Amino acid sequence: MSTAAPKTLVPAFEPTKRDRSSALLVSAVELYVLAPHHDDEEIRRFGELASQLYGSAHPADRGRIAGILADRADAPRQLALAIIGDEPAIAESLLLASPLLEPADLLEIASRASDAHRAILARRQNLPTETAVALARSEVPAVLEQLARNPTLPTDDELYGLITTGARTAPEIARVVVHNDAFAVDLASTFLDLDSAGRMRVTAAAEAKAVLSAVAPGARAVPPADDTELALDLFDYAVEGDAALYVARLARVMQLETEFVERLVNDPTGEAHVVLLKAAGVPDTHVSRILLHSNADIGKSFAEFSRLTRWLIGFGRRAATIILDDMGGGSARTPRRDSPMMSADGVYRPGARAGEHAERRVTGNGRAQTA
Repeated sequence: MSTAAPKTLVPAFEPTKRDRSSALLVSAVELYVLAPHHDDEEIRRFGELASQLYGSAHPADRGRIAGILADRADAPRQLALAIIGDEPAIAESLLLASPLLEPADLLEIASRASDAHRAILARRQNLPTETAVALARSEVPAVLEQLARNPTLPTDDELYGLITTGARTAPEIARVVVHNDAFAVDLASTFLDLDSAGRMRVTAAAEAKAVLSAVAPGARAVPPADDTELALDLFDYAVEGDAALYVARLARVMQLETEFVERLVNDPTGEAHVVLLKAAGVPDTHVSRILLHSNADIGKSFAEFSRLTRWLIGFGRRAATIILDDMGGGSARTPRRDSPMMSADGVYRPGARAGEHAERRVTGNGRAQTA
């Protein structure tokens, strides 16, 4: 009686030609790099063999090969270019480190490669200026972000302009780019889209710019003294909860559009509000008092109030004006000669409320009252 051969539940693994060639290529590359030096003929022959096998290699093996050859100056050029043209995850190691990539190669990749390849190349250290500019011209957010993060980014006006322009139109880029000191001062226009850390970097950069501009030849005159009269008016409106008059007064004295002022005043963090008040010349002590009464959330949180108070003394009126102008205040400023708080000749009358030129007196508790 014959006995049938038992059936196996799992068939025996039989390597395919592709599996064998993939393993062979990995072994060949590992042996190749064991030698400390290769002459031109050895590099040429190995490149011909490896290039024939590379296309059929398994993705995991191609990634392994890329890692082995990433920083090798004796890697066959044709193989290196094949790896760079592979999937981004495989090409990454050579894009970042390969010494075989000449300026012309880098420029070609920056101009013609996929967005994913460009974003990786933007992380490469010591990029030539032409390559960095070509990458920035792509206007791809991920590429601009990686360029801004690159600590060895070349100094070039066009390059910085392209990155700053991209950050101004894409808040997600601005939130990253602002942490590079080279860009922070030019990103005040994105102030409302930044997180608190980004906003503080903008104010610090603006303060540095203000200090430099103050001592530069032909510097503009120092802003006028703090406006205590305005501060008392605003404090009254804040205590009384009169948001309309509060916004209207600030809009008129700063010659800003009402809608723009409302956006700043209504910023839930209070940070944009602080910038507006400082630019208007409200003394720091009055800014703190106004914030307590105009923003219930800030008034309820001692920690938040303390943070804002510490922050507002870190920059001056000139820096606040720089930020406000870049946010849109500069283009939004339009003198309002028809304002009820201005006379017929367009001169602002301090202390006037909602169309009436009133005289004011300060009571014992420091609050201004209409006579």
